Amino acid sequence: MKKTTLFALAVIVCLVGAVVSSYCMAVFTASEAVFGVLSIVFAIGFTLSVNKLTNAVG
Repeated sequence: MKKTTLFALAVIVCLVGAVVSSYCMAVFTASEAVFGVLSIVFAIGFTLSVNKLTNAVG
């Protein structure tokens, strides 16, 4: 697999993970802190993956 493909997959996975974590944070209010942390981790992963993807493409 090419690096760009891996980074693109990482971007998609992180984006989906952030959305799911945000949704779970809204629905399961008892454990919203855990999902909040997960959402932040996915957001950081998303940012780093996009950065790596743009560097690999450019």
